[in-house]
Amino acid sequence: MADHVAEPTGPTQATHPWRAAVRTFAQVILPAAVTLGVAVPVIVDAFLASARTSLPPELVAWLTASALAVGAVAAGIARVMALPAVVAWTGRWLPWLAPAPPSGSVSPGPASAPRAEL
Repeated sequence: MADHVAEPTGPTQATHPWRAAVRTFAQVILPAAVTLGVAVPVIVDAFLASARTSLPPELVAWLTASALAVGAVAAGIARVMALPAVVAWTGRWLPWLAPAPPSGSVSPGPASAPRAEL
């Protein structure tokens, strides 16, 4: 006989909260690093060029560290949002913010109501 793997009973975000946190970190760190580590120094350098000064390397380091901090905070928030108690609370009070059930499962509500055939 074949071994069967149990299907997740809740949203995958709640089943694998660290995956949700890592995905969120990646989604936030890339634009934050580009914005704070690349775009802001270029823009500030352009403004400082008119004043004949340059951007100190320490400021670029602080901007890069800020991008990492933003990513870490976002990952922490994603981890908390993936807790089963928070998922249940958001499902009750903020359904538009609640994670979707795993694919293949039927969610209660109008979308899963039987249709009358014409």
